[in-house]
Amino acid sequence: MSRVITAPGQQASLWTAALDNLEPHEPTDLLELGSGDRLVVAVPHPDDESLAVGGLLQRLHSTGVQIVLVLATAGEAAYGASGGPALALGRIRIREFREAIAALGLDPVEVHQLDLPDGRLVEYEAALLEAFTRTLSAQPPGARGRTAVLAPWIRDPHPDHQAVGRAAGAAARRAGSVRWSYPVWMRHVLHPEDPEIPWPDLRRVALRSAERKRKGAAMGMYVSQLYGPTPEIGPVLPPYVVEHFTDGHELLIRPAPDDDEVGAHFEALYEGNADPWQVGSSRYEQRKRSILLACLPRLRYRRAWEPGCSLGHLTAELAQRCDRLVSSDISPRAVARARELAGADNVTIDVAQTPVHAPDLDPGSCDLIVLSEFLYYLPDRARAGTIELAAKLLQPGGHVVVAHWRGHPADAHCSGQQANAEVVAALGSNPVHHVDEHFVLDVATAADLDVGSRAAEHGDRTDRVAPADAAERT
Repeated sequence: MSRVITAPGQQASLWTAALDNLEPHEPTDLLELGSGDRLVVAVPHPDDESLAVGGLLQRLHSTGVQIVLVLATAGEAAYGASGGPALALGRIRIREFREAIAALGLDPVEVHQLDLPDGRLVEYEAALLEAFTRTLSAQPPGARGRTAVLAPWIRDPHPDHQAVGRAAGAAARRAGSVRWSYPVWMRHVLHPEDPEIPWPDLRRVALRSAERKRKGAAMGMYVSQLYGPTPEIGPVLPPYVVEHFTDGHELLIRPAPDDDEVGAHFEALYEGNADPWQVGSSRYEQRKRSILLACLPRLRYRRAWEPGCSLGHLTAELAQRCDRLVSSDISPRAVARARELAGADNVTIDVAQTPVHAPDLDPGSCDLIVLSEFLYYLPDRARAGTIELAAKLLQPGGHVVVAHWRGHPADAHCSGQQANAEVVAALGSNPVHHVDEHFVLDVATAADLDVGSRAAEHGDRTDRVAPADAAERT
């Protein structure tokens, strides 16, 4: 009886049917790459590149995008061996990797082989970060194009994939590069209805016939993974696993930061640009602030809370309408600049990650709460927690003002329309609903209901709703 290496998981047909409902996208559009640009692909093990993104790499290469593969390990621990047998398997897998790249038609391709220990990459995240940072900073002579990073999803069910995803993501933020993720084992391990699946962030690439054929040939090069090393040991990639990668669907995950990344993500944005969203200069921002202030039902408020205050432009105007205003942002750089712009005796601005760090306010003490261009950057649970916190701080008859760009920013977890709808559904009363060409604004008040339960219930319903794409906020 053979020893099973990879146990049966989810049926591939379930995933194929679920993905058939997703709108197909062009990888050049998603990654914003064209001829002369550069894509750095973080690959934990030989075969991950062919299984997960072999088709879309072909398409990008055919448009003139330079493909750079950073291979973290040789995959020598696939069957649990050590010593000489593991080294021998590593050499085989590296050869198979080169043959697979040729089968995909990616030559010429730049490959950086790190030779880190297979199965132990969590211990080597610092080395991974250094290697990815070095690769991103080493632009070819005369290169002027954009660089994007494609890395494993940080929740992919494999610790090596998670470590590579975290390190490559951090390096991309340092370099100011666009970062997208790809899943490998997600489809095999998780059911399509599992709440861990980031449906709002999934983007499907539909492979063409020739791309599927080349991808199949590339996967076929990994003989060491398709067949066990002995009759007693089964393969890493049995047919029921391979089936997940042969249906013509490849997936990318939009770059929304998770709870443990969001602080570094926004601090990096402000580090590279004094005003990343042109809050102080764009007509969009100026007009939105004017309409928000005009929609406030009262001329003056006693106590207000404004998380996600950014550089403080709205804070400065809200301060003129409030006796006391408590504001915050996760970025220390943004808070320092907001204090310069909006500093006043009635304003407090602190560094805080909402809802982890609650403001110094008593329950029911706020008659105004402002959530502007903020909620859609929070993961689902943090977003629901923030709405629940707002409900606790709001006094009877108080107002929650929520305003967002209507679309889905590349680094957000949902669209602005969805974020607004969650607040309105949770609070129950919506005296003002303004839909602009570019943004949506609501004023909500707490109805006589259990707000926390409604917020959690609504969050469960919307976790799997994929919002429509929109043009970038201007």
